[in-house]
Amino acid sequence: MRGTLIAAVALAAVALAGCSQPGYDAGKLQRELRRAGLTEDQAKCVTDGMKNSFDTNQLASLSDPTQKEVAKTRTILQGCGITKLRS
Repeated sequence: MRGTLIAAVALAAVALAGCSQPGYDAGKLQRELRRAGLTEDQAKCVTDGMKNSFDTNQLASLSDPTQKEVAKTRTILQGCGITKLRS
């Protein structure tokens, strides 16, 4: 259950990272992910994966993520060892 909750919070934090303030701040996102229960390595893995998979403008966008972006984010999370994802 805790792993599912962590993954759900992580997915929400990643998908909504640009909504809290203008611009994309990998350090802030890492802190939020660690606060949600991820390890430091997992949080860095997620932000590195985001940086390598998305344009910085996409990450800073205030628009809702597309289904394709959510699916890509889930793949990043799974690749970082966050395997208990809620559908």
